[in-house]
Amino acid sequence: MSDLSLTSSAPLAPIDRSSEQCCARLAGQGAGMGAGIEAIDYFLARQLLADLLPATDARAPALFHLLLATSAAPRAGHSALPLTALAGELWWGGDSEQQPGYRFAPLAELQALLAGLAIAPEDGAALVFEHGHLYLRRYWQYEREVAAALAARSRYQLLTPEQQQQARQLLDQLFGPPTSECDWQRLAVANALGRRLALICGGPGTGKTYTVARLLVVVQALSGNALHLRLAAPTGKAAQRLGEALDKAKAELAGRGVAAATLAAMPTRAETIHRLLGVVADSSQPRHHEHNLIDGDLLLVDEVSMLDLPLMARLLRALPDHCMLVLLGDADQLPSVETGSVLAELAPRPHPGYSAATVARVAALAGQQLPSGDGPGAQDHLLFLARSHRFGGQIGELAQLVISGEAQASASVLEQAQCPPAQLLSRQPLLSWCDDSSVELWLEQLVHHFYGQLLGAADLPAAFAALHGFRLLLPTRVGERGVEQLNPQIEQLLARRFSRVRPGGNYAGRPLMVVENSYSTGLFNGDVGLVWPDGQGRLQAFFERGPGDYRQVSLARLPQVESVYAMTIHKTQGSEFGQVAILLPDGDNRVLGRELLYTGLTRAKQALHIAGSLGLWQKAVARRVARYATLGERLAAATVNQPTDMAEPE
Repeated sequence: MSDLSLTSSAPLAPIDRSSEQCCARLAGQGAGMGAGIEAIDYFLARQLLADLLPATDARAPALFHLLLATSAAPRAGHSALPLTALAGELWWGGDSEQQPGYRFAPLAELQALLAGLAIAPEDGAALVFEHGHLYLRRYWQYEREVAAALAARSRYQLLTPEQQQQARQLLDQLFGPPTSECDWQRLAVANALGRRLALICGGPGTGKTYTVARLLVVVQALSGNALHLRLAAPTGKAAQRLGEALDKAKAELAGRGVAAATLAAMPTRAETIHRLLGVVADSSQPRHHEHNLIDGDLLLVDEVSMLDLPLMARLLRALPDHCMLVLLGDADQLPSVETGSVLAELAPRPHPGYSAATVARVAALAGQQLPSGDGPGAQDHLLFLARSHRFGGQIGELAQLVISGEAQASASVLEQAQCPPAQLLSRQPLLSWCDDSSVELWLEQLVHHFYGQLLGAADLPAAFAALHGFRLLLPTRVGERGVEQLNPQIEQLLARRFSRVRPGGNYAGRPLMVVENSYSTGLFNGDVGLVWPDGQGRLQAFFERGPGDYRQVSLARLPQVESVYAMTIHKTQGSEFGQVAILLPDGDNRVLGRELLYTGLTRAKQALHIAGSLGLWQKAVARRVARYATLGERLAAATVNQPTDMAEPE
């Protein structure tokens, strides 16, 4: 299925002057759920209105505003817009006469307005109204396409008796004999066997890559080492981390006696999803699609929380029917920057429990029980890893409180971790808090210590180690405490101590981030590297491909880049750092929410330092990202209609 464009031959419907003036005032302002009205919304709404109503219809102004909201919704991440989110609500409003906003009619009136329009799914209009939700047709189609493709993969294929026996032996070899304590990693592997779709979710330290490394071993061994395995992630950094983690796992698995042939067949090179699909610049069609499928028998995709709905649809189109799809991610992290919240929709909580057939089958393989449920088993392919093996202590406690929305309790944890900036380096706390009054000293201490190590590194490996060891994370790009202002400020601080630092220019040790896709160089938005002298002393850009493996790019060939001492939390998804510092904005901002804070603080492997207003922290924890979608409901409905598993445990 190809993406649909909006076309119409009808003339633009006239809009009364008050509506036109309203749009002019709304342009660029906060719109409802964070979306601003832009010119495209105004003209698209007028075009759609011309398709749906006569020019003189009295309902035109009310429908026009519904269309404005529907057009703006995808930019705010919504693939669907429920009427209940609009009914009776004031949108785009301010406190002044210059920005009065617009109040939508009550729900019954909105329903009556839409009832007589030809916007049902079968009508083929560019606007779709279904089950109380408004959609632009392309996003309605994306949801249907993704749900249907995943439902088709949800059926279970029986293992032969020989495979079942081999699987039991491998699980004991990889995890040890089953015990009375529930081993979610063992259960995740057993549950995925025989499936073409497996979704494994877990927070930091729950052992997601540990689990999938063992899953790859078992799947490959059951096939006789004949499978072509592929690894992918949404960003270059996430792909690099996945490859490194699996490479490390291979050494540990060798120590458990896994056959050399099985380990040799396990890949340790991951690629971005865009590279996997063969996305080409200035082309809407990637190289791989429904008529030119990806070559592979198993595809493992990490950091699925970063996947947007259109990209997920394109990935599923290009996947062979026989290919096993393993999705890995943390459903509590920020959703994708683009439209959709795919992982959150595919991983509802609490888990409803597993079908009786799945419970019996997994128990026969793993020697342990999954929780049973009363439903039809629509979520049998989904498993949450419940225990963190790395992320405990104060940071783990804080992360759990934040994602649970416990504003006061999380603030109490921070208050107990308060540390004067002058003592920060000497005390070396694992968790520290600094209030607004001492932010400047706090920042100076951290910058001089950690980025001083980077600029003082003896060689390139040491410089990259220092870069991975610390990062300053910010919720926003703009503002006094945004990336755009803090990075130049940090360079000025460092220039006082290191004469070679040239703010705004290149120098040895400058960390840089690519901010645009460059297909000619193979560098993409979000890639992070270092400026460093080559063997002849000439400054070059170096990008890490793996431990001790660097790609060198001439500074003259670089796409647009910026210094990256500080980076937005959004850009850190798929990355980890030894120590993380988070600086809150100097005022409230609509992007601040619990998912953002959770994503930022879980980037820290060893220590976390936070500074800002405690009141602002509490506001952010109390706020959550609201993304409207119906993908989860569609998948559940589609999966219910799949044939029931009839596997008999041996």
